[in-house]
Amino acid sequence: MSYLTYNSSTGGYDLVLSRTNLFYPSLGPNPLPVAKSTNPSQVKSKGPNFLLTLNGSQFIQGATVQWNGSDRTTRWVSSTQLIADIPASDIASAGTARITVLNPPPGGGKSGAVLLRIK
Repeated sequence: MSYLTYNSSTGGYDLVLSRTNLFYPSLGPNPLPVAKSTNPSQVKSKGPNFLLTLNGSQFIQGATVQWNGSDRTTRWVSSTQLIADIPASDIASAGTARITVLNPPPGGGKSGAVLLRIK
């Protein structure tokens, strides 16, 4: 915060700079996200691109959904829901995908994994 104040001894103005958390409190570090479930909970292999909804908690704006450790284009919906664009190449063969969420620093980090079956 800054403001001008009159200085009677010089007849001019002084610029006062204030650094305080009184007016703008620090929000602290970002929380560790918690991934709980996906929708859909399973998909068919060799299918088309699709949108994956990830449900959980403590998602912040800037959070990224990761598919087997690789970032996917992610849209923040709320602190409990994210939507990720999943390309068809991710479901080209049957198996299990590990879905995690990464909240950016400061703090933040990676959630535990939710498993998505590709049948």
